[in-house]
Amino acid sequence: MTPRKPRPFMSAKRFEEAIELLNLNQTQAGKFLGINGRTSRRYIAGDLLIPKSVAMLLELMVLKKVKPDGVLELIGEDAQ
Repeated sequence: MTPRKPRPFMSAKRFEEAIELLNLNQTQAGKFLGINGRTSRRYIAGDLLIPKSVAMLLELMVLKKVKPDGVLELIGEDAQ
């Protein structure tokens, strides 16, 4: 029996839409999420599964209309 592929928490298309809605490019999204630009590009290409924590954070930010600077302010970090 072939093992099933894990179901993604967020599609590549939705990741791309979410960062666009947050006015981020791939590099900015990577920096904010603590990943490199290549990983961000691989998420968009569908080459890597998007972690649940990343999916949840982006969906919450889109839903509540919170930009990255707002998240950093909430956790007491300076926006860079």
